[in-house]
Amino acid sequence: MAEAKDRSVSELASRLRDRAFYKAIDVREEIKHALREKAKNKGKRADEDGKMVDRMCANIRERVRQWLSKQAGETPRILVDQDKRDPYKPLQESKGPLNQIRIRLGSDELVDLGDRSKVVRAIEPFQLFRLYVPKDDRESRTFIKKVIAREIDSAPKA
Repeated sequence: MAEAKDRSVSELASRLRDRAFYKAIDVREEIKHALREKAKNKGKRADEDGKMVDRMCANIRERVRQWLSKQAGETPRILVDQDKRDPYKPLQESKGPLNQIRIRLGSDELVDLGDRSKVVRAIEPFQLFRLYVPKDDRESRTFIKKVIAREIDSAPKA
């Protein structure tokens, strides 16, 4: 595949073969950490406002998209990885027995764990937003760091 006619396929396959992987920047975690530090420096408790973090991530994603649209070349300079994973799915939503946790009640009835446990119901979905850049692409890395810093600086005061 490293000799493929498609330049993107060729470059990405060569990177994989040569172990020249893209480096991850965990945007969501950087934002959360910075907001906690801002609150701590002001002697306040960090408010884990997931919606604010979501908005900040969306703003950064849009700026990255705009920047990438202006870049020349076939191979993307920044790869985006975003996902939301529910740690527990109720029995009705589950796609198989490995995702199902049922408990046996005293009456010998099987029920979904989520129906009986407040702790399980309270578990928040895991969200991630990462950007990946080639190790040697300082311009992309600097752009990302500046966009994150601008977004954090413009966040409402804690």
